[in-house]
Amino acid sequence: MSLKGSELSVRAGGKPILRRASLEVRPGELVAIVGPNGAGKSTLLKALAGENSNLLGSVVLNGRALKHWRAEEIALQRAVLPQSPGLAFPFRVWDVVELGRYPLRGLASGDEHHAAITGAMDAADVTRFAERDCRTLSGGELHRVHFARTLAQIWAPLPDGRARFLLLDEPTAALDLSHQHAILARARGVASDGAGVLVVLHDLNLAAAFADRVVVMDKGGIVDAGTPGETLTTALIQSVWGVETEIVRDPATGRPRIYVRPQGIAKLRTIGEARAFAAE
Repeated sequence: MSLKGSELSVRAGGKPILRRASLEVRPGELVAIVGPNGAGKSTLLKALAGENSNLLGSVVLNGRALKHWRAEEIALQRAVLPQSPGLAFPFRVWDVVELGRYPLRGLASGDEHHAAITGAMDAADVTRFAERDCRTLSGGELHRVHFARTLAQIWAPLPDGRARFLLLDEPTAALDLSHQHAILARARGVASDGAGVLVVLHDLNLAAAFADRVVVMDKGGIVDAGTPGETLTTALIQSVWGVETEIVRDPATGRPRIYVRPQGIAKLRTIGEARAFAAE
């Protein structure tokens, strides 16, 4: 069982934004997608989630083409945290997290629903906000509420044994340092509990610290994939990001730690590349 995309391509405005990308996420692993702005990271995640209507290629979820699953069946097997989840109504935090349980109505007891909601809120550090109007929260606090919602959706193994998948698009972007690590540690725990986790990240050190595999994208395609130590090399980082780095091994974990050298921005080939880099 897995979530597998093969030869995935997407065009927007007549231009390719995803080029024949193939990626498989398996239960028990955390896969990080990294790359510059506009590399196609979010587009690939949305394609695997079944949220792109003009997709070429195939996506298979737990042995069956995604298009052959009903929407409610897909929601049982995968939860998605978008890059900028919106909320326009005066919902309490509890109510938003409870929405994650909607696909499981009739499949779990009231006690099981309650345990999933409270457990997810605790994992996302939003329990103390349970009765708050979500509109009164900061951006980072609201992002953690939506993370709790996705956790609640796939909180427990499915009765029929189908694998669960958690797809997170830049979940750390709005968070402080402590919560960045806490959220990814929790995502790592979800993988350890048997689900497959796919996360889009910009911070290469976070990817190196938490991922089993790192997928590097550039210009709409996958340019490398493997363990953090295999993929995150000085040569690849300079080629893709235009930045000179030094890489050392963390003495405790053996994972790579990436340091940008002073004045380490490599000479960019064009003014357009320089502008693109400055915009990140």
